[in-house]
Amino acid sequence: MACNVYMQQNKANYAIAVIESFQVRHPQLANHVGAMDCYGQALENQGDNDRAQAIYLGIIDRLQSNPPAGLSLALARTYITQGNTIKSLVWLRKAKSSGLGNDFLRREARRISKLIGQGRL
Repeated sequence: MACNVYMQQNKANYAIAVIESFQVRHPQLANHVGAMDCYGQALENQGDNDRAQAIYLGIIDRLQSNPPAGLSLALARTYITQGNTIKSLVWLRKAKSSGLGNDFLRREARRISKLIGQGRL
């Protein structure tokens, strides 16, 4: 699934519909980290941060290691949107400890740091 393409084309609703329809026919999709990450991104894109956060936390529960930086940053975003700067900071620190291996992750971490400093998104 080309999740980033859907997000770039402002087709988050389409991504949500596709994933939800697949889940009905293929419940095992809930165990597919990539599909669930895409689902969380699409929900977050549509402002459904509570459901996105639940998806991200579910992914982390299934991982047997530390979450990748991008997933930790996604959780930091959902918490700051809810006004929970403490949990947002915890996930930002986890992202940084996992390693911000590319420019996008570094920019996103800086953006979230500023939002935490402002106490809002």
